[in-house]
Amino acid sequence: MKLTLHGEIFFMADTHFCHDNIIVFNNRPFTSTEEMEDKIINNINDVVPKNGSFIFVGDFSCHINKEKVRELRNRINCKNIHFVTGNHDKDYTQDHIFNTVSDRIKLICNDLCQYQYLVVSENILEELWSISSRPWPL
Repeated sequence: MKLTLHGEIFFMADTHFCHDNIIVFNNRPFTSTEEMEDKIINNINDVVPKNGSFIFVGDFSCHINKEKVRELRNRINCKNIHFVTGNHDKDYTQDHIFNTVSDRIKLICNDLCQYQYLVVSENILEELWSISSRPWPL
């Protein structure tokens, strides 16, 4: 998928909402997933403007139903969330939870640097082999 966005663009990945074990696996400083979700969502809302562009790069949640994903997403104030799927995510393409859903995004950044683009993917090493125009891996 190709996107052209202007102004400030924010990125985040691997929140693993509702994933109890991620707190232990990654030594996250929380006692529960609810505490983790509240802190992460509050931080997003404090930083990302309501009309900004927010690209979420994979593993939004882990093993939860689409209704819970919609509930978590609706707690985020930003209107423009573009979603790049991760290995823990279900298929959200038909559910209108996010503005766009894809396994990769080619982001045209005219405001940032003329003729430069970003490829955003959870599997970035595969992407780097498939392009030839000086990408910026994030």
